[in-house]
Amino acid sequence: MRPNTLEITRCRDCHAEIFFAVTESGARQPLDAEPDPAGPVLARRGAGGWWLARAVQSVTDPNELHPLETRFMPHFATCRKRTRGTQEALPGFEAPSPAAARPRPDGGAAVAPLRRRRR
Repeated sequence: MRPNTLEITRCRDCHAEIFFAVTESGARQPLDAEPDPAGPVLARRGAGGWWLARAVQSVTDPNELHPLETRFMPHFATCRKRTRGTQEALPGFEAPSPAAARPRPDGGAAVAPLRRRRR
């Protein structure tokens, strides 16, 4: 089953068609709009009309599958514009220097303070 056109939106980074599903923990997860037989996420439309998602790994018994569940690929895995493995700095913040690190009160590892740039 594919989401209808009112449920599909576009990714802010690569402008691909995506839709959001609610995971078992209550978080919203972006999924590619086209079903993918190799996708690691099972999604179906819930009773309230929104999409529910769960990992394929959570299914231990094939009889557990809902007849309307379809496999989708998470958009985080296919987004062409997102850099993988790196996190962009927040605008207005600069990376702290290692010399500015201060020891933690409990004797743990040093923590570098975050500083806001002056304008």
